[in-house]
Amino acid sequence: MKLSDAILIGSAVVKPRPGKVYFRDENSGCAIGMAVIGAGGKWIRRGLDSVEFLHWWPWVRNFAKRPCRCQSVKPIARVGSLIPHLFDQHVFGQCDWTIEQLAQWIATIEPPEQDLTFPSDVPSHVVRTHLAARVMRPNQQQKDPAFK
Repeated sequence: MKLSDAILIGSAVVKPRPGKVYFRDENSGCAIGMAVIGAGGKWIRRGLDSVEFLHWWPWVRNFAKRPCRCQSVKPIARVGSLIPHLFDQHVFGQCDWTIEQLAQWIATIEPPEQDLTFPSDVPSHVVRTHLAARVMRPNQQQKDPAFK
């Protein structure tokens, strides 16, 4: 499953909350926690990351150009660092991004060959939400002008 898709699915079932990847007791968290839960995983923390997060999406260790003008982030940083920054500072802090825009940006940099099947234990209402989000998502070929 693509990371961008997992975030959209997770956003339907995990309460958004900046500052920590996942709060199990509250079922809340940032985009990374949403992705793990949205892909059917359970949050098992090992150090700073989820076992599933790095196993399912190892490419987040790759570097990408930051899609914002924030000086607090290096111009080129690891994707795994950019996602929490964008979620905490832009989806919540400045509110100049939506979770859908974050997923759309991720879709422009993630590998295309990932499996798009859903785990069998993902509830059907979550799959329907995901499919509706894909239909409503703007054309993924249009990139954010700040990303150039």
